[in-house]
Amino acid sequence: MRTPEEMFDLLLKTAREDERILAVMLNGSRSNPEAPQDIYQDYDIVYFVKDLAPFWNNKAWLEEHFGKVLLMQTPEANTLVPPNGNGDFIFLAIFEDGVRIDLTITSRPYIDNGEPAVILLDKTGMLSHIRPDPGFWHVKKPTEDQFLDCCNEFWWCLNNVAKGLARCETVYVMDMLNKYVRNMLNTMAEWYIGVDTDFSVSPGKAGKYFGKYLDNNLYRMYLSTYSPADGGKTSALRMMDLFSFLAHTVAGALDFRYCEEEEQGLRKYFSMTLDENPYRLLEYIKELFSNALGENLVGIYLYGSLASGCFNWQKSDIDFIAVTHREPEQSIKEQIILGLLELERIAPPKGIEMSIVPKESLKKVLNPAPYFLHYSKAHSDAYRKDLPGNAAKLCGLDYDLPGHYNMIKAAGKVILGEPIENVFGKVAPNIKGELK
Repeated sequence: MRTPEEMFDLLLKTAREDERILAVMLNGSRSNPEAPQDIYQDYDIVYFVKDLAPFWNNKAWLEEHFGKVLLMQTPEANTLVPPNGNGDFIFLAIFEDGVRIDLTITSRPYIDNGEPAVILLDKTGMLSHIRPDPGFWHVKKPTEDQFLDCCNEFWWCLNNVAKGLARCETVYVMDMLNKYVRNMLNTMAEWYIGVDTDFSVSPGKAGKYFGKYLDNNLYRMYLSTYSPADGGKTSALRMMDLFSFLAHTVAGALDFRYCEEEEQGLRKYFSMTLDENPYRLLEYIKELFSNALGENLVGIYLYGSLASGCFNWQKSDIDFIAVTHREPEQSIKEQIILGLLELERIAPPKGIEMSIVPKESLKKVLNPAPYFLHYSKAHSDAYRKDLPGNAAKLCGLDYDLPGHYNMIKAAGKVILGEPIENVFGKVAPNIKGELK
C-alpha cells in the first residue's frame, strides 16, 4: 500500500502537470485533526477544473494517473440509486494496493459551509476565502422540539416492529429496527454524548466513536441491541430500555420535557401485541424443525386446545407431533432440544410438549406406538443437566401417542408438511391404551 506521502505527492503532481486542474482540496477524516488516523482512511479529494467534460466517467484517465482499479463506483453514472445531479463527477475507487480515493471533480465554485478542509493547491486563489470551523462535526445541541420529535419517532416506529414480530416477519422487523428505530437511538446517544462533553466532540459517522465516548456499561448495552436470536424482540426491548435512559438523562440536563405517555403507550401496545401469542411461537417451531431436519421432515401437526380452539395461555400447553422419514441423528436431536429449551422463554407457563415419530408407524397405528424423541416442560431440567444422555434415552414406545393421533385426525392442524389424511392412518384399538 502506498504511503500518505506517496499519495499526496501523486495527487499534487497530477494536478500541477494538468493545466485543466485549478485547485486541489482535501476533506473528510484526513482533514480533521480530531479523527483517528489509520491506513484505512480514504483520500477524499476535490479537483476543481475548468471544464468537467474531459473527466466525466473517464476511467482510463483515472488509471493512467493513479493505478489499476480493483473496485470502483461512480454515483453519477448509477441508474439504481438516483445521482446527485449537481454537475460534479465522483470516482470512488479502490486500487490494487488497497488505497482508496474518493475523487470529486467539479467546475462549480466552492461554497464554504465551515466543513474542515485543507487546501493542497490553489493556482488561481479561488479557495482563499475558506475558513474551516473546527467544531463543524461536533454534535449539536438540540432544541426541545427536536428532542420531542426524536422521542416520538422512536416510540412510534416500534409499533411496526411489534406487528412484525407478532407475524414472525423477521426481515421486516430487522429493517424497521436498524433503519428507523436505530436512527433515533443513535441520535439520542449523540445528544447524550454532547451533554456529557459540553457538545465539544464528534461521535463519528453512524456512531463509530460510541465506544470511545459512552461508558463501558452503556456501550455494552448498546452493542447488545444487535441480538437477533429471537427474531428481534430482545433487540427491540433493549433499545427501548437504552433509549429511555438516554432520553431521560438528556431531558434532565437540558431542562426538556419528556413525554412519558408515549413510552408507556408503546410498551403497553408492545406487550399487548406480543405476549400470550401462541401463533408466533408456532412460526419459530416451524423454523427450528425445518432447519434441523431438512428433507427428513414429513410434517408438523398441532393437536390439543390450540388446534381445537379452546386455548388458554395460563392453562394450556402447545402440543404437536413431528413426523420424519427416519430417526434423526443424535446431534440433530440435541439441536432440536436446545431450540425448544430456548423457546420456553416465550412459551405459555405450561410449556411445549412434542414427540418426533416415524412416518412408517402411522400407516396402521399400534398401541403402544414408537417415537424417536420426546420433549415436555417436565423434562426441561433433565435435558439441561444432561442433554446428550436424555436425548438418547427419551425414545421408545408410548401408550399416549395413538390418542394424540386420533385428536390430530379429528381436529388437528398442519403447521407444516403433508396433509393429515396422507400421513395418519387407522389407529388399532387397545384396551390398555384406551384406559391409560
